[in-house]
Amino acid sequence: MSEYMRAIEFPKLIEWALAEYKNEGSVFSIAKEKFYKNKTNKSLRTVFGDELGSAVGPAAGPHTQLAQNLIASYLVGGRYMELKTCQIMDGEELMAAIPKPCINSEDEAYNCEWSTELKIEDAASEYIKAELAIRVLAKEFGLSDDKDFVLNMSVGYNLEGIKSEKVDGFINSLMDASDTEVFKDSIKYLKDNIDKFENVSIEDIEKIDGKICNSMTLSTMHGTPAGEIEEIAAYLIEEKGLNTFVKCNPTLVGYDYARNILDELGYKYIDFDKAQFDYDLGFDESIEIFTRLLDLAKENDLVFGCKLSNTFPVIQKRGELPSEDMYMSGRSLLPLTISAALKLSEAFDGKLPMSYCGGADGLNIEEIFEIFNQPITVSTTLLKPGGYYRMKDLAQKCEGLLGRAYDGIDNEKLRNLVSSLKSNDLYAKNPKLRLRTRKWASDLPMTDCYSAPCKDSACPIGQQVPAYLHFAEVGDYKKAMEVIAIDNTAPAILSETCYEYCKKTCTRVDYEAGVNIRDVKKEVTDTYYDKYIEEIEVSPIKTSAKALIIGGGPGGLAAGIFLRRNGLEAKVIEKSDRLYGYANELVSDEAIEKDIRLAEKIGLDYELNTDLDLDLEELKKTYQYIIIATGSKTDYEKLKASGIKVDKKVHLLPTNETNIENVYLAGDITKGRKSIVNAIGDAKVIAKDILRKENLENDFIEVSYEKSLDSIIERRGYLEPAKDKDASRCLSCDKICEICTEVCPNRANVAIVVEGFRNKRQTIHLDGLCNECGNCESFCPHDGAPYKDKFTVFIREDDFDMSEQSGIFRTGSGNYKIRLENKNVIEADPSDERISEAYKKLIKALEERYSYYL
Repeated sequence: MSEYMRAIEFPKLIEWALAEYKNEGSVFSIAKEKFYKNKTNKSLRTVFGDELGSAVGPAAGPHTQLAQNLIASYLVGGRYMELKTCQIMDGEELMAAIPKPCINSEDEAYNCEWSTELKIEDAASEYIKAELAIRVLAKEFGLSDDKDFVLNMSVGYNLEGIKSEKVDGFINSLMDASDTEVFKDSIKYLKDNIDKFENVSIEDIEKIDGKICNSMTLSTMHGTPAGEIEEIAAYLIEEKGLNTFVKCNPTLVGYDYARNILDELGYKYIDFDKAQFDYDLGFDESIEIFTRLLDLAKENDLVFGCKLSNTFPVIQKRGELPSEDMYMSGRSLLPLTISAALKLSEAFDGKLPMSYCGGADGLNIEEIFEIFNQPITVSTTLLKPGGYYRMKDLAQKCEGLLGRAYDGIDNEKLRNLVSSLKSNDLYAKNPKLRLRTRKWASDLPMTDCYSAPCKDSACPIGQQVPAYLHFAEVGDYKKAMEVIAIDNTAPAILSETCYEYCKKTCTRVDYEAGVNIRDVKKEVTDTYYDKYIEEIEVSPIKTSAKALIIGGGPGGLAAGIFLRRNGLEAKVIEKSDRLYGYANELVSDEAIEKDIRLAEKIGLDYELNTDLDLDLEELKKTYQYIIIATGSKTDYEKLKASGIKVDKKVHLLPTNETNIENVYLAGDITKGRKSIVNAIGDAKVIAKDILRKENLENDFIEVSYEKSLDSIIERRGYLEPAKDKDASRCLSCDKICEICTEVCPNRANVAIVVEGFRNKRQTIHLDGLCNECGNCESFCPHDGAPYKDKFTVFIREDDFDMSEQSGIFRTGSGNYKIRLENKNVIEADPSDERISEAYKKLIKALEERYSYYL
């Protein structure tokens, strides 16, 4: 692993894009089905005079640092792209000042990034390459015949630095790149290789001029004096002739307002320094200097405005990042940014041009765009599962609002949005909707890593959630009911009451809200459960062994049902006059009755109003297996007297077996009050162990279902509220996870087709494109970090040598330097017997199908 990003040379950038498109139907892992084409013939005219094909684009940040990031943004609908800020400090000097990982966007987002990590001249090259690549690829892929996008440059952070030869050269090269080597070499390459294109002509290449940027967003440090901000903006307008926006800080709203609104929305834990508000640009000062700058720009036939907003400086308190200070963004930023926008806009009667950025996503983008009628940029939403695909959702949702003449900001609608903040759940923190992290305690494997947290980690019974959601979605309730009943012995009860661990770990939590999985279960049980029970045939007894279950609650009945349906005679003894214990207090009588009918139809024997003496020796004369599921009110002294080891806790094997052979405990008796689904989970563990001992196969089969890759990918990136029949929101993570590939801004995690594995697509890591931001680690469902743990392809030998990651570097001789799974390094060809079969399959796929990664 190396934190140094390696730029892709322009020829390889183009050849990679064309080859991947031809072979895989994607470009930089953006599936062609997700390409955005404006079909309305309407555009957005910016206050700078640019005609844009959509209303959205990536904000200055991790998605606008490298050429491939900008290309990916364009393909999915980004048409206004704010380039990552450049300043006099750059390259290795700047990288040394940034702790890694530097991004945490699990819910509201935090970063400790800064400006570009590239050398400033390399940053300019990336932006110029991106401009040229987008021009030709847009035409080649049929997205636009004419230029329908704009790059907006950003510099900082003080006048001295901006006037320096280094930064001034950067500005000049983007204002007119025609004399730069990268522009001339790239144009020559395109002309010399015009035969590689099907829809691009020499005439198209000759139309491309060197005018990359005509506008600037000025980024200043927190605490920069008002006078210096005005002086820099005036310099950019008068001396450089640039349309100029000043990026404002959300501190414009004032400390008391910020503290109060964040507290009311549930963000009391977010800590920030009151002094920050005192030395940032104040509201009254901003009105004064913006008024003068508006006049100055008009005198120079240019446009001045503001960018709202910068991120919000907060204090690290919960270990979010390895930095004392962080910058907050996302949905918790929106209340501050949109309120600052209202203050400024009211002061200027809606006539101060604004470019908005702060918590916009697929659920509010239309409302925000309707207010501002100028480009909206985003970053945090693109860092979450769905990644760049979310941009297409944004672009499509704004299509109907394109084509309106700009007449300032709609202050009335802006006031309505601000007044609704405290009552809008979209911006409130609600810990009940999600766990703090969706990760679970499993090592991230190098291959075959796909995981659906709803079934693999969250559900105590391992309910095959994606499968039954799929069958419910397509209307096959019979199959959905069969899948549910494999692992769930109380479908009706659990369709009415459940902690819904599955919903809280659903990938959709990082979109808008988890799928209403329990509601879908109820939809299925209401539709087909009665018929399913009617169709049950009693399983024959397959062994002479018998099991006694003491306790007729959810855990005890589950153990009996699991054993009986797999051919082992089981009897449940319950001392009260009803089955299912405290579940009777939680759900309808109808649900209880249905689940009892299931037990009866399976052939489970039970007795009510029977209180047994816990004489294990006597009971073992009749029963080979004894399961005690008597609840949290069990008399533990009686357990001890029977020989079961109990002190401050109950001592159990992982199979829930006690210190006495073939005696098990299930449910609340093991750890105090448990949920119903946890108790059934205990029963499943016990049943598997008993069936294993009896050499009986169990019927906990994994059900497969067919879903095309295209249909799964098509669903990714779209934000949509929950609905009555919610199964269609499932993302089929068990079929295709690949979240790490989606959330990587730099496209450093990629999925490749490799034969011979359980998952047909395997995720690998491209070291040269990674800057160790750590975003993929936040969202990987395993306890691992894809950028550290995955098979890694190195593009430079020195990067390979600096790293400790397992992976390969292809040498000039055609052999490979290979760091094996055990971290030993060898140099060999792929047939070497020291190389594992997994490595051989990966290398073969790379050579035959993905050579542009090597």
